[in-house]
Amino acid sequence: MSLLSAIILGIVQGLTEFLPVSSSGHLAVFQHFLGHLEGNLSFDIAVHVGTVLSVLTIYNRTIKKLIMGLYTGIANRNMNASVQLSICIVIGTLPAAFMGYFFKSQFESMFQNLWVVTAGFLFTSLLLFFSRNKGAGNMGSHFLEFDNNIEIHWRQALLVGLAQALAIVPGISRAGSTIAMGLITGMSRRTSALLSFMLAIPAILGAAVLQLNEVQSFGTSELRTLLTGIVASYLVGLLGLKLVLAFVKEGRMHYFSYYLWALIAFLSFYQLRG
Repeated sequence: MSLLSAIILGIVQGLTEFLPVSSSGHLAVFQHFLGHLEGNLSFDIAVHVGTVLSVLTIYNRTIKKLIMGLYTGIANRNMNASVQLSICIVIGTLPAAFMGYFFKSQFESMFQNLWVVTAGFLFTSLLLFFSRNKGAGNMGSHFLEFDNNIEIHWRQALLVGLAQALAIVPGISRAGSTIAMGLITGMSRRTSALLSFMLAIPAILGAAVLQLNEVQSFGTSELRTLLTGIVASYLVGLLGLKLVLAFVKEGRMHYFSYYLWALIAFLSFYQLRG
């Protein structure tokens, strides 16, 4: 893979990982119209690492507070906000971990069925649309802050986790479905975004770990390509994440549903004609 290809693919990964329109669904559509695109598992893992790093950067202060609060809560045997959020992250991670580990091959086969992808887009669009006008105000400059006022019930975390598990299906956006589900279950916009992107860290890294046993060894020449992909996906991931957070903050996530409906109409017309 050339450095130019690594930069382009890193940009695509960094941007679409966080936009609520499903990067996997768009990849499946492009594969259908352009033919099978040969994958590079080691590069795929590398760009996913880049997007995780962007989450860690944007939420670095929150993660530090969460870790410190978790340590304090465990040491003092106190069920504080950090302990509660950590428990909810574990609960929310379990459904995707289960689905990904036991049904990985079944979900991968769905990429070949354009109707399944179209249905995934429809599911995402409906979640986004019905989440409109949900959630409390945007909190201004404190939108990314973590404090003891954040409340998440384990049932809400489980529903958000189930939405994340369904996002393994191409066409269902991980970020879109988890944030929308959080809003629908009564979370504030800030809390929905926080839980979604805290869940993204184990979800993305877990998917990468599942692919590790399929990665062949690579030489030093490929290392430069992998590092280029990481940097590109990281930098563009910062932009993509900030863009999505801006839409969530202003309560405009449902705007993406209009784009998805246009795409669904096109794909349905194309398949019915075929």
